[in-house]
Amino acid sequence: MQRVVPEALRRVRHVAGVRQVDIAERSGLSKAMVSAYEGGKALPSLPSLCAYLGAIGRDFRDLQDAVDLIDGPEVETIAELDQERAIGRAILGVFRALRVPVNKEFP
Repeated sequence: MQRVVPEALRRVRHVAGVRQVDIAERSGLSKAMVSAYEGGKALPSLPSLCAYLGAIGRDFRDLQDAVDLIDGPEVETIAELDQERAIGRAILGVFRALRVPVNKEFP
């Protein structure tokens, strides 16, 4: 998983057509931190990850899709995949209830 997150972040950013410096300017993260996250030198905290994704107009589903493309979903059956998606939706619901920005609505 250590290598998957940085690669997924890079993929999501490339698909969005955004440079690291753009993320830094839009998110309040330093360019050094954005680079560290994408280079695997640091793992982003939840608020930093929200800021990163919000700065490129993406959300956790986009990040999960990128992770799945890299590593494949860690499930063996359709039922497990459905359960994993349900858990993901529940987590997003908790984030929204706590007013943690998780999607394109992040400033």
